[in-house]
Amino acid sequence: GGAELYATALPHADEMHVTEVPSEPAGDTLFPAFDRNDWIEVARRPGAPGADGQPACQYVTLRRARSAAGAIPGPRSTPRVVPRTAFPR
Repeated sequence: GGAELYATALPHADEMHVTEVPSEPAGDTLFPAFDRNDWIEVARRPGAPGADGQPACQYVTLRRARSAAGAIPGPRSTPRVVPRTAFPR
């Protein structure tokens, strides 16, 4: 399923596009835990509030602080993980 795919890809990702949701929506696919200190936030933009009074989300781009070679990854680093699920702050 999706959680297994995220867990497998995360160690290889240099950049993530994450949707932070300030609630806990129902669902059984969760993004795996990761050390936020290993990532640099390079962009954040607010989303609009959802239908039925749902709170606004935040679209966040994270870039791995250092690649395996020790260089800071560039903006076109691959593979990318694009989770669209609840994200704890």
